[in-house]
Amino acid sequence: MIFITLGSQKFQFNRLLADVDTVMDQMQLDVIVQAGASTYQARNFGVTPFMAPREYQQNVLQADVIITHGGAGTIVNALKLGKRVIAMPRLAQYGEHVDDHQIQIIEAFTNQNLILSATNAKELSQALQDIQTHQFATFISNTPNFIDQLKTVIK
Repeated sequence: MIFITLGSQKFQFNRLLADVDTVMDQMQLDVIVQAGASTYQARNFGVTPFMAPREYQQNVLQADVIITHGGAGTIVNALKLGKRVIAMPRLAQYGEHVDDHQIQIIEAFTNQNLILSATNAKELSQALQDIQTHQFATFISNTPNFIDQLKTVIK
């Protein structure tokens, strides 16, 4: 199962949903979608705008693949659970965010070989084909080091 999660901010991400629809015209996918503020009317799948926390977490845990926006928190949470991630950046030019910082976030994770990225339906289709056999690097959380450093500052 593929869980598509587009965050809980006020910004739509219709472009990603349209790309998923286009990909699904060519291949069969089992998807569950938490669409956030998106308004896209899908042809090939249903959407839930917002899920209760328990339902959301259950979908993350059951997913084989997570497709998401370039939110660092969403990506890190998926990686901590050992999930395979495909991320697409929200772009300001489409009203998907206030700026293009998600490009840099996704590049950082991609350059570390932790996720795959896509910017359009063709790249998304390729990422979905590659993700099952791609050999990702192991994600190592830096949170314990950060907490230790913070404790030394707070003392």
